[in-house]
Amino acid sequence: MSTMMSNDDTRERQALRLVFHRVGNGLFAATYDGQRLCVSDTPLICSANCLLNAGHHPDTPIVGRWARCHFDNLNTTLSIAASGRFDESNVFPMRRRAGLMTGPRGDAA
Repeated sequence: MSTMMSNDDTRERQALRLVFHRVGNGLFAATYDGQRLCVSDTPLICSANCLLNAGHHPDTPIVGRWARCHFDNLNTTLSIAASGRFDESNVFPMRRRAGLMTGPRGDAA
């Protein structure tokens, strides 16, 4: 007995590339293909949900990087990103402390 798989099941999904921009006050913008998806304090979760709502498959890989950065610093799938199971602190190390936006080493961002 043989099983038939649809082309969608057998073809490798191409990764979606997200670009993140710091906009201030603990908020980040996420863009995909030149279009802004969201501005949020959790841009990975928010942008993944936007892409799922637009019809992308949950198993689609996503990669992301900071604007003007020459390497990717995130690699996951839409379903994992949307679920919040991906640790955003590795991608968005900026944190609010006493009203000051600080970087990963504690320096002002």
